[in-house]
Amino acid sequence: MMADLFSDNRKTESKISLQKPEEIQAPNLPDGLTKEAILQVIANNSLSIKLCMDQALRKGDQLKGRMDVEISIAPTGSVNAVSIITSRFRNSTIGRCARKRIKLWRFPPFNGKEVPVQFPYVLSSGF
Repeated sequence: MMADLFSDNRKTESKISLQKPEEIQAPNLPDGLTKEAILQVIANNSLSIKLCMDQALRKGDQLKGRMDVEISIAPTGSVNAVSIITSRFRNSTIGRCARKRIKLWRFPPFNGKEVPVQFPYVLSSGF
């Protein structure tokens, strides 16, 4: 049975990556929240988004391209809102899964008001 699992030709390679750290859009960051801290939280949670991608691939979704995400970070560090900006992925399996998982992320607490942040993921899959 294990031999069958590892020799399954239907398996696909999938990859998800953050476009470039410079592509994180977070204007007017308040004291206590830096672009580096935001990038660190995104990087630390990349496995959760990879799991979403794998789930979508198992359902037969074609995943290739850029998925732009917008979040609102509360002063407590919690995520108040998540939107998938790229319409193609908005109501897809990966989009729904990513919204649920990103909502659980925690950023460093900071002084000030809620902060909107946009960042892109680059998705690729192949056989």
